[in-house]
Amino acid sequence: MPMNKDLASGQRRIVCAAIRNASGDGGIICGVRHFDDIMRGKISASKADWRRPVQGFVDNQGHFLTREEAWTVAEQARQINTDRVQHPGRLFSEDLY
Repeated sequence: MPMNKDLASGQRRIVCAAIRNASGDGGIICGVRHFDDIMRGKISASKADWRRPVQGFVDNQGHFLTREEAWTVAEQARQINTDRVQHPGRLFSEDLY
């Protein structure tokens, strides 16, 4: 099977929604959408402080990005569904799919 052209070229892309633990321990939980069943389940099972998580996304290089940082990456990768954008400059899952 041929490799995806964007991946072969090293194009940075958004791959999933994520939240980062605001308490500073560096914990990140990924899911399809923010606070979906996967994220809620992992948060409730965790001993870490998840009372004020930072919402963002993870890119194909494994980096956590804020909503604003993720917007820039998604825009450059042409991932944004312009028909659905509600908050230009701040990425939401609905902007992608």
